[in-house]
Amino acid sequence: MGDDSLLDELVAGWTLVTADWELIGNKTGATRLGFALVLKFFEREARFPSGSSEFGDHVVAFVARQDHVDVGELAGYGWGERSGRAHRSQIRESFGFRVCTRADEVALAEWLAVEVFPTDHRADHVLGALSSRCRALRIEPPAARTGLLVLHARRSKGRSALARSNVSNRAASSCWNVSLTKRARQVYSPN
Repeated sequence: MGDDSLLDELVAGWTLVTADWELIGNKTGATRLGFALVLKFFEREARFPSGSSEFGDHVVAFVARQDHVDVGELAGYGWGERSGRAHRSQIRESFGFRVCTRADEVALAEWLAVEVFPTDHRADHVLGALSSRCRALRIEPPAARTGLLVLHARRSKGRSALARSNVSNRAASSCWNVSLTKRARQVYSPN
């Protein structure tokens, strides 16, 4: 990616606007930078990052410059601590999202069984469909363990589709599960 296209991407996706500054409020240091990054990440992805490893150095530097915070401060952000959970709650609320409930999990599993598995069993596509559905319903995607439960809840439907396509049921199902589990852990890693 050239310098111009990188800058265009940073400006388009990571520029803090008035509404962002209102949410950032009087946060300082690591809290300010971490919150700003999590906010913009959620705006882009409709999910929360699992940690700082999900941000490129150029993204962190770009947001830190706007925030007037040293890049090194990010190391002190409490991703899984009480403040990090409170930030996620504040961000979720500002976007009109809610936490995925058990009833949502059941509904998502049924939706996957009816709408996705009959036509597509590829892990990336299933997870992409799940992510899009959650965004449309304004539900935070299930955490890794829950996402795996939702996805595996309907794997028998996926197995049937694979068997009908003359692929060895055992081998295809095993590959599908390994691929899906790996991808789900990447996409829906716990906060």
